Amino acid sequence: MLELRLLRPRQLAPLLRVETSRDRRQFVADVPEIIALLNPTRSAGDDTAVTFEGLFFEATDARGPFVRTSSVRRGQVMGSQWSWNRCVYPYRHSQPVGAPPCPRTHGGT
Repeated sequence: MLELRLLRPRQLAPLLRVETSRDRRQFVADVPEIIALLNPTRSAGDDTAVTFEGLFFEATDARGPFVRTSSVRRGQVMGSQWSWNRCVYPYRHSQPVGAPPCPRTHGGT
């Protein structure tokens, strides 16, 4: 772990940066599971209980940062993701208009 800060806007909102030597694509494929373990939620009906009001997660390797995700829940749910490669993201998303299609891989990323 490179850094962990617990921000307190109203509730806890961790900012977590980790360093890895794993293959970038393989690590990014595991990010949704990592986030689910770090920030578990429970739902019942239309209500969802969250562990943290917000969470910022960044992974870096010897070449620098390569994936970031964030989520915020305060009245509405917001989130974002960034990747060093426009074809390798932890969560599904649309591509920019006119961008060439990404090659298909066997990990969904």
